[in-house]
Amino acid sequence: MSPWPVVVTLVHLLVLTPVRPAEGQTIQGSVRDATSGASIEMADVALLTAGDSIVGRHVTGADGRFVVRAREAGSYRLRATRMGYASYTTDAFALALGQDTVAQIRLLPNPVVLNRIQAGAERRRQRLVQVGFYDRQAKGFGYFRTPEDLEALHPIYHEDLFRGMSGVRIGRGGTVVTTSFHRPCPLSVAVDGQVVERDWTAVVHVNDVEAIEVYPHPTGVPAWLSGAVSPCGAIIIWTKGSLP
Repeated sequence: MSPWPVVVTLVHLLVLTPVRPAEGQTIQGSVRDATSGASIEMADVALLTAGDSIVGRHVTGADGRFVVRAREAGSYRLRATRMGYASYTTDAFALALGQDTVAQIRLLPNPVVLNRIQAGAERRRQRLVQVGFYDRQAKGFGYFRTPEDLEALHPIYHEDLFRGMSGVRIGRGGTVVTTSFHRPCPLSVAVDGQVVERDWTAVVHVNDVEAIEVYPHPTGVPAWLSGAVSPCGAIIIWTKGSLP
């Protein structure tokens, strides 16, 4: 008999256990794989109000643990997301004044199907190797368009660069936003490793783009962009002029 029904049950499992009264309201717990039970690293756990405003968030470490805090008592939900897993939002639950709570969340694997690329060292642009593009791609965070992907995509407009990327769209003035949050949130843009404050579409032609990285979420954004990017995420554009 297939174990699938059990997995579905596990993915919807949220165990809330009162711990002890304390100052403020704290939820701590862990995020695990629904099939293997393994801890999930780099899962983003957000604490949502009844109006879907984010009042707390935590990115899990290797042990899959998280801690989020609410300033006020009330009704809340937890939302857990991680590339490679189906996102999950719990039902609403009440937090009493001064209550600490333990939560256990199980996520169902949802493998990301990447576009087929030709393997081989001769197909890997040396400059992209040097800047860590392929290493970040292998980690599975965000969206990546390789030179081969863009060649097959035949982009005409800047909007075409983001075609098929769920939760990502480009607006006026070259502003790229993610809809992964409760409202559209702008992403920072870096071109050839440098953060660009002005309209990048005015200085980078579509045909000049060699590769692109899109992080519609702060998870996975390279460390060298730390402190210089939007809390919502970033896009990194590599141009042909910068690559050998």
